[in-house]
Amino acid sequence: KTNNKRLKAFISTAQWKAHQENMNRIWNIYQQTSPKLMSFAENELSDANDDCNFAFYPFSGPDYLFVNALFPKMQTYVLVGLEKVGTPIKVKKPTADTYQLYENAVSGIFNLSFFSTEDMHSKSGTDTISGVLPIIQMLMARTKREIVSVKYKKLNLLGNIQNGDNACNMVEIRFFKQGSHYLQTLYYISCDLQNRSFAHNLGLQNFIKKNRQQQILCFTKSASYLMHTDSFSFIRSFILDNSQVIVQDDSGIPWQYFIPDEWDYTLYGSYHNPIDEYTDYKQDDLESAYQKADSRILNFRIGYSRQSNLQIFTRK
Repeated sequence: KTNNKRLKAFISTAQWKAHQENMNRIWNIYQQTSPKLMSFAENELSDANDDCNFAFYPFSGPDYLFVNALFPKMQTYVLVGLEKVGTPIKVKKPTADTYQLYENAVSGIFNLSFFSTEDMHSKSGTDTISGVLPIIQMLMARTKREIVSVKYKKLNLLGNIQNGDNACNMVEIRFFKQGSHYLQTLYYISCDLQNRSFAHNLGLQNFIKKNRQQQILCFTKSASYLMHTDSFSFIRSFILDNSQVIVQDDSGIPWQYFIPDEWDYTLYGSYHNPIDEYTDYKQDDLESAYQKADSRILNFRIGYSRQSNLQIFTRK
């Protein structure tokens, strides 16, 4: 009863009501895209969703939203980003700045389909979101997922999962969709995927390799064209060596690394010059492939550009 009184008082404030209205407005943007994602998953990704049970999403930040919408049946999701894990939502005396932080943090994902780390900190510096965990929890709640447990974990060198504490760089979230009893697991791992770090991260490498029997699907978008550079050649090769299916926009693995004898592909949307910040990563060979191929319609925005593109590669 005491908690109910506190909750009632909490949601009766003018600040909360304004925040609720803002979040509903932001969420409505995603709700316009959500049916298109679900339709695409059903019509274009049915084989991947049937064959694969393990989704690896490097450079993800807290974007549980898109990977779950496109691949709703995965038993396991592994999201990897530089952002720290953080702690579950614990807001005792929220300020207007606190509410603004959460609104900013999700609006980028909804509007642009990617997340900015700058959105986790208020301009005044007095309020922050503690890592990605609160954002993932909020997105799960909004998509009607019931969270069963949240536990800190860690990986040993063999890739085995062990119990950890809030100082660890890994969190496990077990959840299911409301109305379903199909338990799913999401791991978020905070680590650097540059060669100098990932080449020595045997725990993460072995953890993913141990799950190859589940048929690994790799999903990348808005990845800052990092795997176009020599500094990220190890993760690029690792994905190519261990994935059964790769779904990405042009900011993922460059077209030239997909050997025709090893991969079938389907192209979606249209390929144009990257946005101004990434013009150095234009792919003439990918542009030529789009010109030659009968690419399929992509009726939702994904990645940096409004004229979006997506490629699905399946190992032969």
